[in-house]
Amino acid sequence: MRLSTIAITLQSISLSITVLASYKTPHVAQENKTFDCVYNTFDATTLMNQISTINYYGGINQLRQIQSQELDALYTSRWGNAKAMYHDDGSTVTHYLYELQGIEDNINKYKYTLVVNNKVRACAVLERVIPQNSDMGDSEDGYSGSSLANSKLCSIR
Repeated sequence: MRLSTIAITLQSISLSITVLASYKTPHVAQENKTFDCVYNTFDATTLMNQISTINYYGGINQLRQIQSQELDALYTSRWGNAKAMYHDDGSTVTHYLYELQGIEDNINKYKYTLVVNNKVRACAVLERVIPQNSDMGDSEDGYSGSSLANSKLCSIR
């Protein structure tokens, strides 16, 4: 009985790792990266301009860190099998968040964050929708607590 319980547990762990790995894809050249969010698209030119800004203002040392398992949790809350994140060899455990220019309409604010690795390569883009009549307002511009959980990973084109 114990042996079968251990086998089932190991099989479910293996399945979880496979599912999490399926949303990542190896890095491509920066000029070939595009992220499609529900309400916006970020092309290679935009991404390279943002990375230049990060480097100009002190690099990743000025950015908030996020652990890979936090990004994995965001993916598990998303349905579908689209690729959503670029990765290196799997050794990167810390990523960095850079707030992008948001947009808004009469109903919602749309907040975007570029996720980069320690080499300042674009890895993912997060999208967060905040209703205009929300109590959060601009106090939730940064990622903390539940605001990260309310974000979605944009798809790689």
